[in-house]
Amino acid sequence: MSKKELKRYKVISQWIEGYITGKQAAELLSLSLRQVYRLKKRVLEEDENGVIHKNRGRKPAHALSEDIRQKILNLRQSETYRHCNDVHFSELLAKQEGIRVSPSTVRRIRCQANIPPKRKRRPAKVHRPRDRKP
Repeated sequence: MSKKELKRYKVISQWIEGYITGKQAAELLSLSLRQVYRLKKRVLEEDENGVIHKNRGRKPAHALSEDIRQKILNLRQSETYRHCNDVHFSELLAKQEGIRVSPSTVRRIRCQANIPPKRKRRPAKVHRPRDRKP
């Protein structure tokens, strides 16, 4: 249980035991009275598990599946796409492979696999200061 959830549980428990009012509980948790009543109901039903968020541990609905991630990685390392940068590679994936992902997603997958980018950034040009005019 996180610190935030622990604090919520303690405040709701104090309210249930009668040490504070619902309005005070709402102020302590920076929530509306309606949300505090909702939390109280869940604490009475489920005890301390009532304040834990129900989406904890679940994979996001829009997350890439592991097999698509692996397919992108294998294609990136293949000879045909080896010399593409991230933007061009994501365009080629959409056009030729039918996989629509953003360049930032391609970059994130590449960085997690410790694959270096296509080229390193050029160093800044050195400008020599000119002599002062008299």
